[in-house]
Amino acid sequence: MKKVFLALFLVAISVTGTFAQAFDFGLNLGYGARTAGSGYFYSQSGNTTTYRPISLGAGFNIGINGVMWFGDHVGAGLDLTYVTGSRTIDTGSNGVANKISGSVFNVTPMVLLSAHNEGVNPYAKFGIAFGFPSSETDATVSSVAVTDKFSGGVAIGFFAAFGLDFPISDNLIFNAEIFDRAMAWEPTKEVYSVGGFSTTTTWANSINTNSPPANTTLTTSMPLSSVGILVGIKFRMANK
Repeated sequence: MKKVFLALFLVAISVTGTFAQAFDFGLNLGYGARTAGSGYFYSQSGNTTTYRPISLGAGFNIGINGVMWFGDHVGAGLDLTYVTGSRTIDTGSNGVANKISGSVFNVTPMVLLSAHNEGVNPYAKFGIAFGFPSSETDATVSSVAVTDKFSGGVAIGFFAAFGLDFPISDNLIFNAEIFDRAMAWEPTKEVYSVGGFSTTTTWANSINTNSPPANTTLTTSMPLSSVGILVGIKFRMANK
């Protein structure tokens, strides 16, 4: 699926590139924190139960992007971002130690709007994010290792950002932006391992209860949303 998105992007460049007035190529680094719409689990320690919010889409972001400008104010681009995912650790006193972690590779086609100021220049981005996530829960229960891995499926959500460009030279620009990525994920596969023995389960959107298939269960929604800050460098090339 990732190769399909990249192929479509290359085709789009070949078709529309001759109409573009300028091209941007950039690298971004940043961090996204979980949002209020993130998920949660309950941590048990003795007689105390604690609410623990999580988001598998929160964590460090590293990405590359390209933009074609069709005028002074409007552009179209593609952003490829890998999110390392934050790790939530639960070390209760009931013989259970949990580590919940995840990561996601995001492909985001987007539209950009620019004020086209000569100095500090404000801009905005709006796009549809396609995510390819994975998640893993590692636990130790009474000295027995338990691993629960989730994969498969494509997460689809929305991406928006507001930023400022700071020109360094005619072709080199430093940028900083605030972003919001709202996504959720429905995995299609689970591999549950206890003490070296594994069971694979298919997650489906619907099941025939009269004759349910073996090792199949209803899917669930996992949070991938985050809000954060990105900084980066981009190189601008005019189409002469």
